[in-house]
Amino acid sequence: MMIGLKLRDEFLGAHMPGTAIALRTSDNQGAAQKSADQILSITYPTADVQTALKAISTKKSGCPIILMGDRGRGKSHIMAVMHHAIESPAIVESWLKEWSSNTGSAEPNNFEMVKGYFPISEPVHNHEYFLLWDLLFDRHPKGQYYRGQFESMNNPFPPRTLMEKMFEEMPTCLILDEFQTWYTGLPDKDPKTGLLLKKYAFNFVQILSEIAKDRPEILIFAISVLNNQNEAFQQVHRQGPVIIDFRGPSAKQDRQKLLLHRLFENRRNIPESEIMGVAGAYANERFRLVHANKSEAEKGRVQKETISCWPFSPELLDLLEDHILLSSVAQETRDMIRILAQVFKTRGDSVPFITPADFFVDGDSEEVQTLVDSISVQAGQEKLRQIAQRNLESVRDSGVGVPNARELISAIWMRSLSPGKTAGGTPAELHLDITRNAAIDDNAFQAELALLIENSVNIHGDQVPDGPLWIGVSENPRSKVRACAKNNKLWNIGAVSTAGMTVYPGKDITHTRKTLRHIFVPETAQPPSRVIVLGLDWKNDPWSDVDDMDKPFKWDRPVLLVIPDQIEGDSANLNSCLGAWLAKHVTNHCVMISTVHCGRH
Repeated sequence: MMIGLKLRDEFLGAHMPGTAIALRTSDNQGAAQKSADQILSITYPTADVQTALKAISTKKSGCPIILMGDRGRGKSHIMAVMHHAIESPAIVESWLKEWSSNTGSAEPNNFEMVKGYFPISEPVHNHEYFLLWDLLFDRHPKGQYYRGQFESMNNPFPPRTLMEKMFEEMPTCLILDEFQTWYTGLPDKDPKTGLLLKKYAFNFVQILSEIAKDRPEILIFAISVLNNQNEAFQQVHRQGPVIIDFRGPSAKQDRQKLLLHRLFENRRNIPESEIMGVAGAYANERFRLVHANKSEAEKGRVQKETISCWPFSPELLDLLEDHILLSSVAQETRDMIRILAQVFKTRGDSVPFITPADFFVDGDSEEVQTLVDSISVQAGQEKLRQIAQRNLESVRDSGVGVPNARELISAIWMRSLSPGKTAGGTPAELHLDITRNAAIDDNAFQAELALLIENSVNIHGDQVPDGPLWIGVSENPRSKVRACAKNNKLWNIGAVSTAGMTVYPGKDITHTRKTLRHIFVPETAQPPSRVIVLGLDWKNDPWSDVDDMDKPFKWDRPVLLVIPDQIEGDSANLNSCLGAWLAKHVTNHCVMISTVHCGRH
């Protein structure tokens, strides 16, 4: 189905490595510690990548550089490319020229990286260095000398003149990832030395920013932050930095290109015409179902969005990136690339497009567990998954015709992982999620969805037409009544509760018997005969489950017996059957018999 699409070798093993980019690690496996060729082989030259490289090229403006965006947006990856552009400029220039030739874009071909700078790159959020000058003194080739110079001074932090002298001896490119997290996590005062850490850090950051602006020939200064609502950003922002905003209008499309290039070694080699051949039905249905408010003139653009995300649906990427993995309950260990690689390995050979419906809630494949593990335990997502599994079992046990039950409940569960008001998926979105090689008839889908809701007690939202449906921990009272009424296993005599499922052994028969008695017995007058509704075992043991007053030895007037069976055949067969029964179970009494067929549904 995926027309030759091939995952990179690192994703093909039984144990998939983590794919989150870190600049430096203690085991020397950070992106800045690997070879430039290795990092560039998994890098797509997005607009953000090009902006970052231009800022450290000979065309640089001579200002600090700020990469701004939420976690998981690719800031660390771009910083790693910047590091290698400083350390190995010729390799990066060659890589840019190759991409320029492949994409037909002339601008990357004209980039010339600056030469002669020494790169110092560090993810500072772990606070290996409370003080940035310690980092500089440790890594800079002349750092030990200037550390001695500083320690001989009576200054709380290194003065600008000292840092300028060090950078003059060896021009430096300082790249600090997770800068905002580091700065906001600094204590006001060092508990051991009493040093005013945050105050002095604030002053030193100002010094670095000013040097980067005034003396770009000796210092390039780049940081990453989450947003602009913090003191760390404001301090650097005063110097008019180059800001690479990962929330820009083209950033989302660029991240998708980077992600697909990171996952697949040959994605860019597959023509769009071939992709449209396998995914055309999905692309057309996407425009019809979830973009019905757009004009026909926009159809081409919407289809282009679909094709550019292939083999994943745009809705799946949005769901993972913008809702689930970036929610407040997501852990730092989340790994969108690994999750997508795992689901591709599981479903890539079976479907033309991978959607939320391909994360099977009842499957044992790794992508589902990795996804659940990526969300904090406090969110209760493992419990929600178990609830969704029970709902799927209920639908299957009911025997109703819901051929896409597994995919639909999986899609609803996936969409229920979004926090707050964004949870759930509309019927149109769910319709699209289960669309594969051909369109699904609207009436057939609506009928299937209605049956699914009727037999799933934890699906909510069915009261609002075209509103989102979601799976919740609490039960939907309307669905519970409908589902329980149709599940024979819950009502059978001797039914036992399992996995928290409530059972009602024989309660349906009890209710039916009471209802029939109410029908036959008038409320305002004494009936001419005693009405007795017998139970299911009426043939062999008719009197064990009736009131004492209804047993034969208490009869004081004619009796109307209602039996829960339909006796087939002619009157001769009826007389033969009931005659033998009366002779055995009723003696010395005159009885009127009525047969009632009490089907459970």
